[in-house]
Amino acid sequence: MHWMDDFPPLSEDIRNQILTYRGNPVFDLLGIQIERVEPGRAWLSLPFKKELTHSGGIVQGGIVTALADAAIAFAV
Repeated sequence: MHWMDDFPPLSEDIRNQILTYRGNPVFDLLGIQIERVEPGRAWLSLPFKKELTHSGGIVQGGIVTALADAAIAFAV
């Protein structure tokens, strides 16, 4: 048995509400997209933009943290 088995399935209505969520202006600013959700899991994407990088050319850690924070929120 896996710990994920304890989560009830998502209704199609709830899944659609999550996938079409547009209530966070940071998502628009950064370009975050909700790709997939399952009980206890969420997959979000963030397109690479040079404007999100630090001087070393790597996406700044705070941006990655914002993406992780959003994914955790939708997974919960």
